[in-house]
Amino acid sequence: MTELKHLGYDANTKRKYVVVFRQLPEDSTNALVVEPDGLTDRYHDGLMGAVESAESQQTNNLYEVLNRKLFFDGENILQALHTMKKLKKISTADVVLAPSPGQEVSLEHYNKALATTTATATATVTEEVGTVAKPSDSTTTEKAVAESSGQAKNLIIQAQLLEEDARRKRQEAEEIQPGVNESTKRPRGRPKKDAPAAPLKATETTDA
Repeated sequence: MTELKHLGYDANTKRKYVVVFRQLPEDSTNALVVEPDGLTDRYHDGLMGAVESAESQQTNNLYEVLNRKLFFDGENILQALHTMKKLKKISTADVVLAPSPGQEVSLEHYNKALATTTATATATVTEEVGTVAKPSDSTTTEKAVAESSGQAKNLIIQAQLLEEDARRKRQEAEEIQPGVNESTKRPRGRPKKDAPAAPLKATETTDA
């Protein structure tokens, strides 16, 4: 059976999970997961198709790929899961990764092992600053840079999701009480009332 990344289950309830964010940048003890069995058929198939794609299987951060792919209705997968409130916060200690039968590891331990590998790679790069780079040095540097870039993207995407949530709530408040946004408007730094929702930026867009 083919091994697949990003799949697991709840250590207590045994519910199946797709791990979208394996940890939160401000809280490494928690992750964001989706219960695929809780989605309707077409959304389920779209999500699993994205998970099984070569792009997803080549990265440790599934959210990056979901932020580029679309559901059958043209909606960005990551944004749609957030809007539908399908992203569930859960302790990394309660998630068991199961890429294939008989091969299991807790998400907590997986994250720690990955962090250790990254730290070792970064230390190696630091020690070799000023020396002539060898082919292996280049690979190590690329890994360290890629990990840092992934953490930064994680923060930005989560910030955009929160901004989208805030704007939607302001719109709901305006529908309930017209003018309420003006009465609570900050003097500076707030987007214009008719500003479009912040998109989740992506370098490319492909169908799921």
